[in-house]
Amino acid sequence: MRICIIGAGVSGLFSAIHLGYKHEIHLFEKNKEMARKLLLTGNGRCNLTNALYGEDFLDNIVRNKKFFYSSFYHFNNFDTIDFFNKLNVETYIDDNLKVFPKTNKAKDIKDVLVKEVQRKNNVAIHLNEEVIKIKKDNLKFIIKTIKNKFEFEIVIVATGGMSYKKTGSNGFGYKIAKEFSHNIVDLKPALTSIRLKESLPFKALSLKNIKILAKTDEFSKSFIGDLLISNDLLTGPVIFKISSYINRIDNFKLYMDIFYDFSYEKLDQKLLSLMKIHKNSSIKNILKLMVNESLSSYLLEINEIDKKMKINQLKREDRIKIIDSLKQFEFPVKKLSSLEFATVTSGGVDVLEINPKNMQSKIVDNLFFIGEVLDLDALTGGFNLQIAFSTAFQASDYIRRFK
Repeated sequence: MRICIIGAGVSGLFSAIHLGYKHEIHLFEKNKEMARKLLLTGNGRCNLTNALYGEDFLDNIVRNKKFFYSSFYHFNNFDTIDFFNKLNVETYIDDNLKVFPKTNKAKDIKDVLVKEVQRKNNVAIHLNEEVIKIKKDNLKFIIKTIKNKFEFEIVIVATGGMSYKKTGSNGFGYKIAKEFSHNIVDLKPALTSIRLKESLPFKALSLKNIKILAKTDEFSKSFIGDLLISNDLLTGPVIFKISSYINRIDNFKLYMDIFYDFSYEKLDQKLLSLMKIHKNSSIKNILKLMVNESLSSYLLEINEIDKKMKINQLKREDRIKIIDSLKQFEFPVKKLSSLEFATVTSGGVDVLEINPKNMQSKIVDNLFFIGEVLDLDALTGGFNLQIAFSTAFQASDYIRRFK
């Protein structure tokens, strides 16, 4: 059989590697190089996967966790580590259980995947050759590219999502799915920053280990992590995580709890203790002992408390205002940053129309969808790359054994 793989990103390459040698495989990539987006992962270090076990790993899948079960247990995170170790790529696990190549270079992961594909003599690689049209005529798929026309018995769509368009993600996989009567779940940005309605007086305020809570009348979700506030933009790991859960929710409220491990009463006691020790200091100097100086000034300003006021002049109601601001500071949220700037795409090919045991379309025989093109996404920490590895292996292993 002749097999067409559209897209030479991580899932496309991984699929080509595991298809075996009995088929004639053609890998099409619109860019002049393969796996461009991979170079951006883990801030260029390439967070391959995560070393969490079983259900703990799967709890980090945001959308369609149950659909992912089959492919994950067929090829899991430790299979990924073994795969690269066997190719002489040493890996290490950091304190957060993130798995990286020992060199901390995403390029090394890209190079080993490309090399594995190139050494297979049954894989024809078509770089700078964009697929522009696909249709099915009886048992054959007719593929038209900017250069030529081909016929295939099997097509694997590994085109990615719509995030990071500069890497070539243009949504063509969704177009293919629609043409074959597949439903596309609305596309939303995931693992992205949040924009504010107004600028805050911080050029780059970094806060470590704080709690962010997103809330509506019916919904509540929180994460603990690092936050960066830059004028009208919120970013950092904790924001990226929360964004994946609120990208389909309107009119949510976003709160920051700087002292999440303190109750209101305990925090009040802490403030009173500092006031007693530094009874001749200004309220600003006392607050500086608890939070960043620029943040302390801002909290006093929004609560209309004179920062030069001596601590012994502070009224109880003003002290309560300060504690409320430290425990439940509300950000004036405008919207999530656009899909183009998101790390991954939420939404995509409806997994209800895909067989989770082989990634094959339930509508069109021999049409497969893998990776980010599916309505399947996860949190940061190597989980999204594992989705690419697992779904690619699931499809290829099935084709290799049964087609």
